[in-house]
Amino acid sequence: MKRNILAITGALALAACVESPDLGTEVAAVKNGGGFDCDVLGCSSNSAWLGPFEFHELDETRQQANLEGLRITSFKKNGLDYEVDVTNASLVARRYWMGIPFTLSGANLVGSTMTVQGHGRTFEILFLAHFLQPLWQEKQLGQSVDAFDLRWYEEATGTARQPVCKNPPQGKDGDPLWTSNMEAIFYTGDRYRRDTLEVIASNPREAGPWFNIACAGNVLAKLAMNRHTHATRGPTVTTWQQRQAMLKMYTSDVCGTGDAFTVSGTPLKWESKWGWESPTYYATPEALWNEEGALCLGTHRLNKTPDDMDSQIATACAAVGRTLEPCSSYVPSTTAYLATHSAAAVDP
Repeated sequence: MKRNILAITGALALAACVESPDLGTEVAAVKNGGGFDCDVLGCSSNSAWLGPFEFHELDETRQQANLEGLRITSFKKNGLDYEVDVTNASLVARRYWMGIPFTLSGANLVGSTMTVQGHGRTFEILFLAHFLQPLWQEKQLGQSVDAFDLRWYEEATGTARQPVCKNPPQGKDGDPLWTSNMEAIFYTGDRYRRDTLEVIASNPREAGPWFNIACAGNVLAKLAMNRHTHATRGPTVTTWQQRQAMLKMYTSDVCGTGDAFTVSGTPLKWESKWGWESPTYYATPEALWNEEGALCLGTHRLNKTPDDMDSQIATACAAVGRTLEPCSSYVPSTTAYLATHSAAAVDP
């Protein structure tokens, strides 16, 4: 269901290797109800964009380009260049004068500009505003992460400022409201392979110098908000299998093929075996999930909607020889980590 034109440096072993993919192109084959190709992380997903490039990670050392060919070349405020250091879910800009470190973080980063280059183009990312975004699980701890409104432009072409997060959520999918629907968070310690929807690193040693830029409403931001990342871990620490199960669940990678059969804003209720859950109740049972995708499938979240993807799901599962029985006849096992319900109409 997805055509990938990739050249990979070494083997990207699941949750272990951190080699950087060479420059390549991803072409999503999942279609929405209008017959148009969807974003890699789901139809109308609020991914980070610079011009025509959809991306989710950058190298803080400025040495490596990401899969889309983008690389940081500077980080400046008031004409001074700073090093970028992302630790957990905090971005810190640091420079030294006479051996003394000077740092910027949180609201002090507003007005900074990160320069990113790729494909002969130079993009400036302006830190326009700062927010504190509360985490959604273990709320009793009162913990928040830094979030920013980011705008990009190209000085060479006189491009007007455009939002990096260009498809903000509309508060329809049952998740708690974001502090700002234009916000993006930065975090490290986890890496993702978008073409297969897999977690390929789950701690700082494995992740190396790479950090994520996750926009409000995007699955990578939801993983962080729900403490399914190293950066936002709390007293209850999730495993890479549980993080990947949530990645598969949110993107509706039903067959484990790396295809995101979902549309941004689709109503969804989830519960984990630990008792963590999303807040809004929906009655229609959908699926049970683990790190390989759906273990069984009842009524898919898009059933009888304009974006109904049942036929695409059937084709994807058939391509890998996978048959999903209805959840009504599925015998629960310890491998199921998440259960989902939706507002979809049930077939008669």
